[in-house]
Amino acid sequence: MPQPGLDDIERLVKECRAAGMTVEYSRPAEAPPVDPVVCRAAYRIVQEGLTNAAKHAPGAAVTVTVDRPPDQLVVRVVNGAPREVPNRTDGGGFGLVGLSERVRTLDGRLKTEPRLDGGYLVEAVLPA
Repeated sequence: MPQPGLDDIERLVKECRAAGMTVEYSRPAEAPPVDPVVCRAAYRIVQEGLTNAAKHAPGAAVTVTVDRPPDQLVVRVVNGAPREVPNRTDGGGFGLVGLSERVRTLDGRLKTEPRLDGGYLVEAVLPA
């Protein structure tokens, strides 16, 4: 079974919307091809960002952006502050650590940080 990639992000966003999340998604209409390994990493980054938003910021709006500047792929997931009380189940906390390793092995950069508005940012810059 093929691994999910860039083309599968839209399906992932639709699934999150169907589950009740408010998610905006934008990507370039036309872009040069990207290495399949980078495509898989991009999908996993979005998947982790959406999972964390659902868990830690229920009810918050989420924006997923994929940009394709020259020689790079930039993947960004930003959620606002939670609008409901987060479910404080302990998920182990290894998702972002795993993303960091995946991005590092591709010689990319990963930024994860709380935002001043109470939301959270997950952003990866990957070589393409």
